[in-house]
Amino acid sequence: MGLASRALVVGIFIAAMAKARSRKDLLSFVDSIREFRLVPPALVWPTAILVIVGEVAVVFTLILPGFGVAGFVMAATMLAVFTVTALLTTLRGRRVPCRCFGRSVTPIGPTHVWRNATLLTVALIGAAVPSAGQFQVAGVIVSLIAASAGTIVMLFLADFVSLFSTQ
Repeated sequence: MGLASRALVVGIFIAAMAKARSRKDLLSFVDSIREFRLVPPALVWPTAILVIVGEVAVVFTLILPGFGVAGFVMAATMLAVFTVTALLTTLRGRRVPCRCFGRSVTPIGPTHVWRNATLLTVALIGAAVPSAGQFQVAGVIVSLIAASAGTIVMLFLADFVSLFSTQ
């Protein structure tokens, strides 16, 4: 479970860094933070930079030996903030595109809240269940396949749900 949790969280946070892959993506992400209206205008850019730096830090702490718990705690903290952001934005009726993974135009809604809460749970489980010192090859392969599938599902969940939405 520990390896699968780690691989899933790393996959999600690497994908999330797509918001900084180009100037256009970064500006879209900054605009989405502004549109959430949860931080004062003067803190929009610092918040965007903090999120991106935090995502990079999560990835590195989870891939470096000996820092797993710290990485999971950082991931859980960020995912808690993301969950609350999605929840407040949804409850306030704001139709802001989620730039969580870069270019999505799907507005934040209940799917994002559930996705983030699920990922938060995975990060908390990862922090609570230490990885075994030695891995069997079959277990590693199964964990990485499961984490890859989970990452893909989480990345495209909102887009998939929006296909069947009546809104």
